[in-house]
Amino acid sequence: MTISKELLNEFLKDVERPENLLGGTGLMKELKIMERMLGAELTA
Repeated sequence: MTISKELLNEFLKDVERPENLLGGTGLMKELKIMERMLGAELTA
């Protein structure tokens, strides 16, 4: 699956510092939580 540049730009539009992406409340943490929820749904 390829993610379009437009979609990536939308996700990253509010990222002003690396902490906004990688920090404790950053986008990557939110995406990991979503991934775990979807994985749990598939196994249930």
